[in-house]
Amino acid sequence: MLVDHHLALLHDAGLDRCQEGIVQDEEWTVGVVPVQSGLFVGWLDCEWQEPHTPVSLLRGVEHLPSHHAEDALPAALARARRKRARAMRTCRRCGERFVRGHIGPTSCHGCMEKHERVTF
Repeated sequence: MLVDHHLALLHDAGLDRCQEGIVQDEEWTVGVVPVQSGLFVGWLDCEWQEPHTPVSLLRGVEHLPSHHAEDALPAALARARRKRARAMRTCRRCGERFVRGHIGPTSCHGCMEKHERVTF
């Protein structure tokens, strides 16, 4: 079955964690959704549907057809990591780099909770 083969490819590439149907790397930077037709590769972001309910999602998604997935996966993961790095912001309060999600563009989640009394 192709999806099993895809999962083996992802394991070999260091993507072992699965959350919400997205196979992720340990650092929570990139994710892949394996399907019969291939792999959907992108960088990880989150949305908050309600307080305390983050939902992972892929941004900058690229489809790798099954017949091309094995050869194309390393380069696609590298592109996804570069796209994520470009999308990150620097928190104006603590200087940490963060993925914005759909919250404000100037503060990380920790600083928004600490200084702006936002509850996630």
